[in-house]
Amino acid sequence: MSTDSLATALAAIGLPGRVEARGGLAIFTAANGASFDAISRDSALCARATALATQHGFALLGLELPPAPDTGATVSGD
Repeated sequence: MSTDSLATALAAIGLPGRVEARGGLAIFTAANGASFDAISRDSALCARATALATQHGFALLGLELPPAPDTGATVSGD
């Protein structure tokens, strides 16, 4: 399993970002919002990314959500 080679392969299909490994799980964090939108809306692209993860020795590919915009709202600790 190589996170660097998977990140390079994902970038080659238009999904630049970083990859972290947690056991057999590859966690992909898109470098920009366009990449996140592309992989989350295009099932064929998602399938290609998942296949690449498998080819690089991972059992699963997770997509890390981008940070939510800061709306100034607070969440109660209760």
